[in-house]
Amino acid sequence: MPKDPRTVIQQGLAAQKAGRFSEAADCYTTILKADPAYFDALQLLGILRFREGKLAEGLDLLERALRITATHGPTLNNYGNVLRQMGHHQEALRAYRAALKYLPAPNALLLRNLGSVLLEIGEQEEAGRHLEHSCRLDPRDPVLWCWIGMLESMRKRTDAADRAYLEAQRLDVARGDAWFQAQLGLAANAHAARQFGVAEQQFAMILEMRPTVLARITRLQLAQRLVRWARWQHDMAQLHIEAKETPAEHEALMQVLYLTDDLSVLRSCTEAVARFHAQRTGFLSVPTARRRARPRVGYLSGDMRNHVVAWLFAEILEQRDRERFEVFVYALGTTDDSEVRQRICAEADHFVEIGTPSFGAIYARIVADEIDILVDVAGYTEHGRPRVLAMRPAPVQVGWLGYPGSMGGTMIDYLIADAVVVPPELVSSYSEQIARLPNSCLPNHSRRRVAAPLSREQLGLPANAIVLCAFVPAMKITPPMFALWMHVMTERPNSCLWLQQPSEEAQINLRREALNAGVDDARLIFAGMEPDLADHLARYLVADIALDTFPYGSHSTAADALWVGCPLISRLGKGFAARVSSSALTAAGLPELVADTDESYTQLILQLIDDAPRRAMLRARLIENRDRSPLFDAAVYARHLEAAFAHMQTQALAGHTPASFDLPLA
Repeated sequence: MPKDPRTVIQQGLAAQKAGRFSEAADCYTTILKADPAYFDALQLLGILRFREGKLAEGLDLLERALRITATHGPTLNNYGNVLRQMGHHQEALRAYRAALKYLPAPNALLLRNLGSVLLEIGEQEEAGRHLEHSCRLDPRDPVLWCWIGMLESMRKRTDAADRAYLEAQRLDVARGDAWFQAQLGLAANAHAARQFGVAEQQFAMILEMRPTVLARITRLQLAQRLVRWARWQHDMAQLHIEAKETPAEHEALMQVLYLTDDLSVLRSCTEAVARFHAQRTGFLSVPTARRRARPRVGYLSGDMRNHVVAWLFAEILEQRDRERFEVFVYALGTTDDSEVRQRICAEADHFVEIGTPSFGAIYARIVADEIDILVDVAGYTEHGRPRVLAMRPAPVQVGWLGYPGSMGGTMIDYLIADAVVVPPELVSSYSEQIARLPNSCLPNHSRRRVAAPLSREQLGLPANAIVLCAFVPAMKITPPMFALWMHVMTERPNSCLWLQQPSEEAQINLRREALNAGVDDARLIFAGMEPDLADHLARYLVADIALDTFPYGSHSTAADALWVGCPLISRLGKGFAARVSSSALTAAGLPELVADTDESYTQLILQLIDDAPRRAMLRARLIENRDRSPLFDAAVYARHLEAAFAHMQTQALAGHTPASFDLPLA
């Protein structure tokens, strides 16, 4: 080996170019043994270790190089790449900004890195400027076009996004990573545009190329939307294997709630999503609890409009003790002039129109308002802001109402639940501490108006049949659950199944599945969308029995049925989403309608079909007890919720770590 380190460096570079990476590493290591502070060897070996996946070693080498020359732009860029790969996005951003400062001329690759990391942490406007600058310098970079596609998707400019993804695929002639990422983007855009058939085909192609947990979950959910169940069993078996490992972080993983009740799968996906968001936020110290006469409670939600969450929230807000807490409502997303939004505006001490600013701007507003208890009413739903929660703007952060389950990580301290939804033996499946209310954790409102029912003939129902109803989206209907329903209908030929009307393809496929199960498809009847809730609720006056779904059960839908007096058969599972309907039945005084196995679920349905007097008795009991049932008592619910907040505030002021607690019945 020549002693001149410059010659050895050239040999290492030649070996790298030829793909002999081990030989290149030996060259750089030889130099460092003789001179541990040789800059070129440090940064070249650091890059090599990074590309080999040895991130910690690569990071250490690059940090040693930067201690020698802190203003070397290429090394700063590579240092940012390693930090980003390790999930330290904010630190990577600082490295890229420093590299931009020290490079003598604009560099397309650095600008792409800077723009893409800004996009990942939610700074769309600045990200767009750097990505566009990079494109002007190098429009033939397929990876860059993938990031431009992602930017346009986030801007809701689907056509522009699709053009960018297609350009990435055109440029990546070898069908490498850029081609694959572009295919994921095209599939996600088709899904978002509700082109479910196209999306399902694209995700099927992706699974053939590179099976991922994300692609499998999305394809399974699409299969349920469209009732394309041919590969459902195979995909579910694969999912239960793949998802128990460490899935790649992505927020769309939470679609898994519609697919499985396996707590290990749910926890694995939840923690992956939490990492996805936590890695894209900087470390910020948690504000300390403040002592004041009226602690400040802030509700963060994108559903403060004509939405079921807003209707449930409004009456709880109206029943609050105004002297106990000062309430801020942070309304994200789109606005409307609905009655329910006006009610919330009138009842909150401060109604803050947030709109759609950056995560940092939302965080700064909550911190400026000195919120003591931040209540997230969105979770991982479409309008949620989990990255704001990950930044920890409040001393106490609580999950409630908008999302049925754990958020993983450390972004939420307490999850509002009850003894049915999260009993003590299931607490270990949650990252949050559990605050159990004494009745159901499902809030309700008393403004449900029920119209006069139409006749069965007018509704297209058989006059003398037992009408089983499940007014749920098709994506909540799994093949095993549909098989249970078909078993019931086979056993009781005098029954029919009344479903919420899905897409035309889903209707055709459901009818085919019924025929395959030996059930006349005419016994499936589809109810169209009813714009007036009162007319929809009137359907429960005509139906005989409401059927719960599994693993994502009925929530507000269950309360609707019970409000009108229609008995509901619940299928109790293990996950939060699979236990809310059972909690509602228990609070309504009908725990006997909760089944904990598939067999007991079908037996309960069959027994109730055969027992008309019992159905009448249950309906009468529900109506008679409705006004004094804890399920529908918003005033009691508000009192319990505020008592839970008071306990959390007391614990925070005392400096105690959050701990699960049961609120006594008061």
